[in-house]
Amino acid sequence: MTRVSIIIPVHNVEEYIAECLESVIAQTYDHGMIECILVDDCTPDHSMDVARHVFEGYHGAMTIKMLKHETNSGLSASRNTGIEAASGDFLFFVDSDDRLYPETLQVLTEQLKVHPDADLIVGNWYDETRACNNYCHTQPFCSNDANYLFLGNTKKITAWNSLIRRSIITHHNLRFVVGMYFEDVPFNYQLYNHIGKYVIIPSITYFYRKNISGIMSSGRSSKCNKTIHDYCLMLHIMVKNLDQKLYVGKSNIIFFYLLIAEDFINTHYKDIKDISHVRRYLRHVINIMMKRHLKNMRIFMAAELSLCYYLKVLKWGVVRRNINKFTRICYLPAMALNGLHKQ
Repeated sequence: MTRVSIIIPVHNVEEYIAECLESVIAQTYDHGMIECILVDDCTPDHSMDVARHVFEGYHGAMTIKMLKHETNSGLSASRNTGIEAASGDFLFFVDSDDRLYPETLQVLTEQLKVHPDADLIVGNWYDETRACNNYCHTQPFCSNDANYLFLGNTKKITAWNSLIRRSIITHHNLRFVVGMYFEDVPFNYQLYNHIGKYVIIPSITYFYRKNISGIMSSGRSSKCNKTIHDYCLMLHIMVKNLDQKLYVGKSNIIFFYLLIAEDFINTHYKDIKDISHVRRYLRHVINIMMKRHLKNMRIFMAAELSLCYYLKVLKWGVVRRNINKFTRICYLPAMALNGLHKQ
């Protein structure tokens, strides 16, 4: 059987941690093949006391590791600590305010019987806020082309709810960027360079909860400058690491976050310092991307950038609601022609 390391950062989740850990203990998968790693990021509440109480009542075969940071270092650092401590064949990241379904690991690992060479197994997830499932697949989607992980109905930008082959992360020394929001995006942006086969399944394996006291939900106005700064940093990382292998998918996700950054500015412009500098940087990114598209004869990608970005003169709600429709017009033919471009 496949050994799985579950990595759970813990900070300010006293209200939710018991439910999260109980969902891990409730797994129908062989507990002898599960390693649960909790990383206490100097949580100021009683989250770790609750965690210890939950595990005191557990007498199964699951390996439990409880680690602690000397200082509060953030979600990325906690995940990185978990990666260093993990020994499983696959890693599985869980946010401590979310929970799993009892069959989560069983359902995900069953795909390895069909696709033993898969490097990534992605489950569907239920979004409590939107009251719907994330993926609309009715059958498992299997591919060797990681471009699709950045596109449309297969877009995967979160680190959680995926079995990730640990050897890929360790061999390529992949880690989360410490100190920034949206750390999942640059992590996956690099990870997808190195995976071969992956599978997305329609089964619901993760319950996502928007924690009103979480990182992105608390003190929003005071964090506007940090947020827009991290959007720019993320775009810098992505543009710098845009390569031919995943050109269409990576271009699409860069474009996607350009729109999100612009939308954020429009919504919080009163709270952002030096907004003109931020806007200049975003225009700089657009110019870089347009030049690359045209230089590489990526006509459809250039069309996507110009068509959708300049539609921001319309109401932003129109753009947001129809972003996948707009981009699909361009990225589907771009993918069809991708093999014709020089690598």
